[in-house]
Amino acid sequence: MTNSQLPINYQHNLIELLTLIEKIKYYYFMEPKLLIQAIEQFNITTNTYYSEANIQQHEHNANPTLLLSSASPFTTYQNLLHSLHQQPLHHFQQGELLYDLHERHRRIYQTYITIQSMFNEL
Repeated sequence: MTNSQLPINYQHNLIELLTLIEKIKYYYFMEPKLLIQAIEQFNITTNTYYSEANIQQHEHNANPTLLLSSASPFTTYQNLLHSLHQQPLHHFQQGELLYDLHERHRRIYQTYITIQSMFNEL
């Protein structure tokens, strides 16, 4: 089984994104010199997870084993990553960064809760 065929660990990936957001908040207040680096790391991580999800989607399309509904954990996860990928995090001025981080945190956490409840129902 190749790495692209391994199931995505949604919980781990979403928690990592939440942790990176908290790291950016810390640097915003305490270590501004490292802020841009932390923002870049968030964008790189988001793009990596987005690419992994796309590879898995293409593999599924080529060899469907399970029907992916719009309410599946994978689809929910992929929709979040698509949104985050389309709007990379940037260095904003005058508190706009904090608002953006709050909204991303809220969306990632809500996705985490939604996926957890889907797994609990299985």
